[in-house]
Amino acid sequence: MTITIELAPDLEARLAALAQAQGLGLPEYVARVLKDQISVQGGGFSPAERAAAWLASTDGLPLTPPLWDEAISRDECREPGFTTSACSRR
Repeated sequence: MTITIELAPDLEARLAALAQAQGLGLPEYVARVLKDQISVQGGGFSPAERAAAWLASTDGLPLTPPLWDEAISRDECREPGFTTSACSRR
């Protein structure tokens, strides 16, 4: 099925940038976004189907190493000179 959508130039540019970042053409990216949105709204998936859909949605994303415990620790927020509000913005 082919659908024609009139987009504002700024929206088209943002979508094109997101598509390029995932290595997809604009039509493929928009189709993926629409499919993902319908999947989220439709509900009714089994846990295995949700897991498979989630894994499929991560295709093309860069692999990043996991954070180590110290990177996410708030212990340094307890050191003198730190305030609670300063630590909550990290």
